[in-house]
Amino acid sequence: MRSRRAAARVPAMPRTIRLELDEHGDRLRGRVAESGHDEQEFEGWLGLLTLLGERLDGPREPDGTEDEG
Repeated sequence: MRSRRAAARVPAMPRTIRLELDEHGDRLRGRVAESGHDEQEFEGWLGLLTLLGERLDGPREPDGTEDEG
């Protein structure tokens, strides 16, 4: 069970995830938004998982390490 302190540090997950498949059903695209003002687009399942992971872990530096800020 998580403590209240740990739970308070977890960022909010998006309220809206819009998924679109192409006419063949093999290409995924979509948008993730916490509110109508901060939409982020993604392509593919990896793109979706990356965006969701960034919301949980915070942004990462280009070399793959976590941001210290």
